[in-house]
Amino acid sequence: MRRTALFIEESVDRGTKWAAFEPNSEPLWEQVRRDVGMFLHELLQQGAFQGARPRDAYFVSATAKRLRRMTAGEAWGISRSGSRR
Repeated sequence: MRRTALFIEESVDRGTKWAAFEPNSEPLWEQVRRDVGMFLHELLQQGAFQGARPRDAYFVSATAKRLRRMTAGEAWGISRSGSRR
C-alpha cells in the first residue's frame, strides 16, 4: 500500500505541474480535480483501490485554499486525494 500511495503522490505532483503557470481560479481547480480524478479512476479500474465506485474508493479536493502559490523553487500545494477504507 505504501508504494502505491507514493506512486500516486509522485504521479499527481508531476501531472499537475502545469497548474503553476495558470491563474488561481475556479476553472483551474476544476481542471485539476478532473485530471486527478481521471488518473485515480484508471487506477480504480486496475484494482488499485477497494470499493466498486469512485466515491467508495477515493476523493479529490482542489480548492482556493489548497491551490496556493509558494516561493520560487518550491512545489505547489495542488490537490489532496486519498483512499477510502
